[in-house]
Amino acid sequence: MAKMLNMDEIQEEQKKVLKLGGSEYPMKELSVSEFIKLTQKAEKDEGKDMTLSEQVKELIQMVKDAFPTLEDKKLKALSLQQLNTIIGFARDIGEEGAKEAKK
Repeated sequence: MAKMLNMDEIQEEQKKVLKLGGSEYPMKELSVSEFIKLTQKAEKDEGKDMTLSEQVKELIQMVKDAFPTLEDKKLKALSLQQLNTIIGFARDIGEEGAKEAKK
């Protein structure tokens, strides 16, 4: 009997959704090439002195990339703690990281 790995089923199970202000925003899954680009950017920026405003802009862009349907208005109305919680959730520090950030 042949073994089968059903990637369609696995991909469906791993979906994440951000709920904010009564609306739901599905997280975009990264392709391998997108992951490589993000990793290369992170490596390039490592050790680089960034101002606080530059760091926050980077965080906002990360959330926009992960949740492309999330409106700018809602995103910019978040507190820094909420922004960090969403990033933790998107990075798969996941629900545990999100719970810790709430404490």
